[in-house]
Amino acid sequence: MRYIDLPNHLTLSNGRALNSIIDLAELLESESSLTSEIFSLLCDQDLEIWLRRIGGEKIADQVEEIRLAGKASDDAMVELRKILGKGVSGDGNTLIKALQDAQPGITLRIGAGVYNLSEPLLIQKSLVLEGQGKEQTRIVSACADSVLKLEGYCNWRISGIAFEHHGIDGADVVVVKDGHLVMNYCLCKGGSADYRIGGNGLAFLDGAKGEISRCGFRDNAFGILISGQSNPILVDNLCQDNKISGIIYSDISRGVARNNVCIGNKIDGICVVNQGQPMLEGNHCRGNQYGIAYYHSEGGKACDNECIGNDYGIYVDGQAQPALEGNRCRENKIIGIKYRGSSGGIARNNECSGNKGKGISVGEQAQPLLEGNRCRENKGTGISYHDSSGGTARGNECSKNEIFGIYAGEQVLSVLVGNRCYNNKIINIYDHRHLPPAWAVSIRVKVPTAK
Repeated sequence: MRYIDLPNHLTLSNGRALNSIIDLAELLESESSLTSEIFSLLCDQDLEIWLRRIGGEKIADQVEEIRLAGKASDDAMVELRKILGKGVSGDGNTLIKALQDAQPGITLRIGAGVYNLSEPLLIQKSLVLEGQGKEQTRIVSACADSVLKLEGYCNWRISGIAFEHHGIDGADVVVVKDGHLVMNYCLCKGGSADYRIGGNGLAFLDGAKGEISRCGFRDNAFGILISGQSNPILVDNLCQDNKISGIIYSDISRGVARNNVCIGNKIDGICVVNQGQPMLEGNHCRGNQYGIAYYHSEGGKACDNECIGNDYGIYVDGQAQPALEGNRCRENKIIGIKYRGSSGGIARNNECSGNKGKGISVGEQAQPLLEGNRCRENKGTGISYHDSSGGTARGNECSKNEIFGIYAGEQVLSVLVGNRCYNNKIINIYDHRHLPPAWAVSIRVKVPTAK
């Protein structure tokens, strides 16, 4: 007798109930006497129906292909075992042994539970790790160095697992060195920094690559570190409540960060240092000290990001030369976009509105090109040049700011061309280099409204 009695139960003739794909994988490994019955279930489509009911659509499609191919029992079971992989349940030691024994390329399906590790996991072969969801499958360690380290020119796929570090020793949570990692629906938390060692929820080192999507990174020093020549793609991740930065690019790293949410990190939502050159697109940075920060001599491009409610929306320092295009820097506590040091680059078509200080501030020896930006309703000045800064402001619109539309200090070297400034509360353009005549021509002008 065999039947599907509940949406997630497949009951065999001996009374054993299968509740998950892991149960089926473990059964095929341990009980060869039931092979003929599993083959019968496959031929009668019961296995396929059950897999779809428990959410295994992809595996069900592969099982359907085996059935339609009409393979003999032995050949069909070989294919089925390959698809299902190896089931793992139990404790941390069981998991360590299963990883050690696994053949390269195999899928390990890790059951629900907390797997406490007595040593870091080191994987130096291509594997697929599938958990039951980051709330159900948790791999936990208090060891120094890392929870999981992936090394070598291998390919890894990981999904549905939480990796947690609970110790006080310096440790990263997950480290990828040189290979290629695809990770989704995972959680990395608790990376602890000790004397500048460790502290990363996920660290890409050397030339590592990968695609990380729909994962969470919280309570680390850095949520995600991209260093060396690494070049990953980060999409739809949540980096929250990390002690320093949500995402940090360093060295000569590159890659793409798209549609990530970086909230409540103590310093940076996204930080680019050294000579990093990432593409930052459509990210949401809120409640950080700096929404997006560039330091040193790096560049890259940031477009269509939303930086709201930080101290600074976007912060550019050192010799950084980024291209900032179409970003929205609103309601930040100090400044929308801040340039300092000898930084430069281009800020084009950005919106800086409702900030409690200036919309865009250019100071020290910074010399950016500001073009087509809209600075509105800021509590300070729309665009402000001070110290011995320079660059060009061309075609910007500054309106309804509480002080000036554009301010240029006495020693600045900036060029102001074709800017549209109106309805600012004190003066539309206050160019201190040309006083007193500028006072006469820069008095506030009301733009007439169409009747």
